[in-house]
Amino acid sequence: MKIAFIGEAVSGFGGMETVISNVIHTFENSSPKINCEMFFFCR
Repeated sequence: MKIAFIGEAVSGFGGMETVISNVIHTFENSSPKINCEMFFFCR
């Protein structure tokens, strides 16, 4: 399974980006392994 998190980085890497990064690490260490990607766009 693959999950993608897509959003807009408002003030650099922090806040919601950090929370989603922690969620991704949790998913990737689960069994079965879930492949996750994170994309954030800056204006």
